[in-house]
Amino acid sequence: MMVFSIINFTFFDGYTYPEGAFNHLHLPAYFKTELTIAKVLGVLALLLPGIPNG
Repeated sequence: MMVFSIINFTFFDGYTYPEGAFNHLHLPAYFKTELTIAKVLGVLALLLPGIPNG
């Protein structure tokens, strides 16, 4: 679900709402970048423990 929202934030921001979902919710523009970075780090934190150490 987090990967889907990362892709959605990055590529399809204006799809549902012409002005973009973040503008529609009256959120500041920088919040989109911060939230995307936090989600990428969260996905990495969930996946990296599953990688065996060498």
